[in-house]
Amino acid sequence: MTGRPTFRGASLALFLASAPLLAPAGMERERALLEAFARDFARLRKVDEEILALAVKNTNVKAYALAYGPVAEHLEALDAALSRLGEQGARGPEAMATCRLAAGARIAALRLRVLLPPHIAEESPEKMDRLEAAMAAEERQATLDLEQLAARPSLAGDPDLALARARLASFLELKARILALSRENTNVASLALSLNQQRKAMAVCVEALGALQQAVLEEPIAGVAYGRSPNPTR
Repeated sequence: MTGRPTFRGASLALFLASAPLLAPAGMERERALLEAFARDFARLRKVDEEILALAVKNTNVKAYALAYGPVAEHLEALDAALSRLGEQGARGPEAMATCRLAAGARIAALRLRVLLPPHIAEESPEKMDRLEAAMAAEERQATLDLEQLAARPSLAGDPDLALARARLASFLELKARILALSRENTNVASLALSLNQQRKAMAVCVEALGALQQAVLEEPIAGVAYGRSPNPTR
């Protein structure tokens, strides 16, 4: 089944068909307009190619898949393990310190999880830097809290503590991959191109095509009446 021709396909076909028709003497204005349209159309196609080259990499989409897939799984398991640690500490010696450290690590991990999606969606490198600095601070806090928990004799060999530390390590590995993908920013960049440069290039092409069409309609042909009459009948 053949679909309707796109603006780009129809424009290219028009250019190829029009060029020989505008070769005769006296069509200089039309040829100049056609050449202007050809230049504008070439710029539009270049923007299209840039958008496609960026979009097919899908780095932001891949980063979101990691953030809402494996990362969410690791952090949920980490949170559950730390919750159990806090409950155990509440029933044992030095309960308050254990609860405080477990809660601190949980809060830091939650903040890390919340900071990832804005980074993936962000276009500005400067704002990405600030988000990464905030993540680094939360990462240090979570790591420090877990290290202090591991130093407590009452938690030596505790399976939940071991699980929490393993899940945090796995999360940090994934976080590094997500930040690298997010920094490439191909989906965000392709969307920005679509909304700005592509839209402007399309508008320029449409305007150039309209000027060419009007010039052709105004070109007189002996014995033929067509186009808009200069003195319309009332």
